[in-house]
Amino acid sequence: MEWRVRAVSKDEFVNGPLAELTRQGLTALFQRLLEWEADTIVDQLRHAARTSGRQRIVRNGYMPARVLRTAVGDIFIQVPRIRDREGKARFRSAVVPPYLRNLDVPQPALMLTYLRSLMHNDPAPLFRTLAPKGNLTAARKGIKDLWNDHVLELHSEQVLPESLERIWIGRCKKDILFGQAPAVTDIVVARCRSGAYRLLGVFVGRQPDEVTAVLSEALARWGLAGCIPAACLQNRGTIELSTPDSEAARTSHGQERRGQKADPDRPQASFVDSPFAHPHHLIHKI
Repeated sequence: MEWRVRAVSKDEFVNGPLAELTRQGLTALFQRLLEWEADTIVDQLRHAARTSGRQRIVRNGYMPARVLRTAVGDIFIQVPRIRDREGKARFRSAVVPPYLRNLDVPQPALMLTYLRSLMHNDPAPLFRTLAPKGNLTAARKGIKDLWNDHVLELHSEQVLPESLERIWIGRCKKDILFGQAPAVTDIVVARCRSGAYRLLGVFVGRQPDEVTAVLSEALARWGLAGCIPAACLQNRGTIELSTPDSEAARTSHGQERRGQKADPDRPQASFVDSPFAHPHHLIHKI
């Protein structure tokens, strides 16, 4: 089966698949942070005076669903509820305080920082960007373990060609990861039929032909070489590849951007399909 190919603009790539990749990643990461925070509080207070022989401080479900508005779209989260059976103490999240409604981080900074943290397996720049005022300080000790769990969740299973609906190959005429020049960077993002977005790889080199050659080898390893005409990878900008049957289900990626009406019942895609076991395998430096 040969995929359909069309050229897309840089803005369409950035505001569509790259923004949605970041939004889904931040959604999963924030929810994991909130779960860790609640479990840590309950564990630290497990020896508090008991009531009728029962543990006094316990988890008690979740708060109503909340929305954090970001430059890459709305993040839907649920803050765990912690209960004091004696009613003497009240708890609130330091990760997502009650007053927090917006993450005022510009879109380019948010996407590039998440991408670089994923590539280098270093969460520190991302958390500094998300919390310049330090509201994630309480989670600092657990950040590295949380990040490792997040990365493992992203790469827990293998992507199969038949599970993919669309692939974008975004070309940037600079090195966004290592800051070297001159350079060419190809960013490969895929959308699975489940709705989950995957970062398949980042290819960095000095010459476009060198990057294209290594990209072609990677596509062959992923079982996609026969689906994409070789001529489409030469002398190009950013392109979108789609299966013929995905055209019927085509949706506008602009709906994912900031300003979209919040829908708490909207299903959140889970990260379960990547061909790599470790984030460093995503980087192909030529």
